Amino acid sequence: MSETYEIRLKNEFDWLRKLENHPFNANHIVTIYYKDRFGNSGWKSIKENPSTQLYPYQFKVTYRMPMYVGVNDLKRDWQASILFDVPEDILMNPHSNLGVSIEGGDFPNGSVPFNRHVSKGWICTGSAWGVANQGFGIWYFVISLGALFNQDKFMMAEDDGAHLNADAYRFWKETRGKQPNNPIKWPFRLTDNTLRIGKKIVQPPQPKSGMKIGTTIR
Repeated sequence: MSETYEIRLKNEFDWLRKLENHPFNANHIVTIYYKDRFGNSGWKSIKENPSTQLYPYQFKVTYRMPMYVGVNDLKRDWQASILFDVPEDILMNPHSNLGVSIEGGDFPNGSVPFNRHVSKGWICTGSAWGVANQGFGIWYFVISLGALFNQDKFMMAEDDGAHLNADAYRFWKETRGKQPNNPIKWPFRLTDNTLRIGKKIVQPPQPKSGMKIGTTIR
């Protein structure tokens, strides 16, 4: 492992901890866990320090928010987790692809998230990782997917193709008027300056409507 990668992991860890502790998260919308690099301790809260000086590259993020599971059917206790690893060849390559798996998100009577980009065990991450990994950090990826779960407009790719759930898209567009599930103010700028890579400090982009979505990850 390179020294630059180890420094990057520490920076990423610090920003993820800052994200979970951010005032926007008072209702625990996002809970972040990690696994130590060595040992079999299971998932640990991002609020806990690693057991060694080596920072983690395996993460689990649990989202809790009301989610539509049908027309006018809002499941208020919905939650699901995404799991992903960022080894050196993923995190240090600005053109890498990030594989994401989902656990949880079970629904009554066989229902699924009524969200065009989300289904049971599936999520279309689109360009979320590509944007996050251009120096902005894992924390940006985490809140981008949170905004997708929440059906924020800039993450909802406005076209009428079938995608994962065409009925969900029409309900969101025609009945709900493109409104998000919840009025969450995602902290797309945690501070004026964000991730430091070596001597370089980069700032995250403000999200804009039309972010490309469409890469299905299982």
